[in-house]
Amino acid sequence: MGCWSEGNDYGAWLNNISYGNGAGGFGILETGFANIDGYEYNDADDGGMVRFEGNVVVDNPRGIEFRFCLRTPSNHQGGPVIMKNNVFKGWSTVAWGFGDPFTQNDVTVADAGWVIEGNIYDNSNNADVLAEWTHSPCTVEDGYGYGGAKHCDVSVQNRTPCASIGKMRDDLDIEHEGSTETFEFRGPVHPVQNTSQVGIIPSQDAETNHIRTKLEEYAIEAQMGTGEASVGALPDATPFSRAAPRVMSLAERRLALANLAPASLVTIYAINGRPVAAGLRPNAGGVVRVPQISAGAYVARIHAGGDQRQAEVLNFVVSR
Repeated sequence: MGCWSEGNDYGAWLNNISYGNGAGGFGILETGFANIDGYEYNDADDGGMVRFEGNVVVDNPRGIEFRFCLRTPSNHQGGPVIMKNNVFKGWSTVAWGFGDPFTQNDVTVADAGWVIEGNIYDNSNNADVLAEWTHSPCTVEDGYGYGGAKHCDVSVQNRTPCASIGKMRDDLDIEHEGSTETFEFRGPVHPVQNTSQVGIIPSQDAETNHIRTKLEEYAIEAQMGTGEASVGALPDATPFSRAAPRVMSLAERRLALANLAPASLVTIYAINGRPVAAGLRPNAGGVVRVPQISAGAYVARIHAGGDQRQAEVLNFVVSR
């Protein structure tokens, strides 16, 4: 497979090349829910949409697989997508489509808030379909699944396969600036190998840099019962001129983050990615109080300015 995103608030794939994969060139799974999930902590000024623009996707069974799992909690869902000015070449099933049986609830592209325009389709493998839009008229309540993931019976899915640009325009009201034409791809196309033909890659580096290993090395253990905190060896290097953010224990046996810039915005996540506190801002002294949290490992994401994509990360562990 090429590049896959699963369960992310929003994201952008701009000017990439993905070719010769055994599965999809790109997988965009339950991604783009920043501004539609009912929560404010992850809202983005640009709407939190997924942007897929200027990419070249060649020689994959399917170019893009979208998966919109109906999940509980409902904030993990697929959001609106801007898909413009890409090249799709040499697919065997679809240039883009929705993975079975995980789809989405909007009947039309416009209902879903998508923009699909200006893409080039070079059907050099003579596939039956260019792309396919799928609508599933089911809800979390009447779906079924595992691990909180709900999906629908494939027999009730409404599919709109498009074998031509004209059908996309007539049936979906998209690709009025798109085209079917030959695209010359000059990169080498490598044969796909079975996993039995691929050598085993040593895992020592991955194990050394695993997040749990780093949490142990840089642990900050807050003794909530005594109001005392001990700070482990945090990295010395920091790209910021002020002192690095740190965890401190207040007299009333509560945690706080210190050494924050005045305009900082802090979100705290559990190690499983679940946000436990959002929208925290420091006082004039650069200190922000941490709400009462249970024992466990946490990540504080600290945005120090207006660019919400730039952030410092502070890992800490709370023990009773």
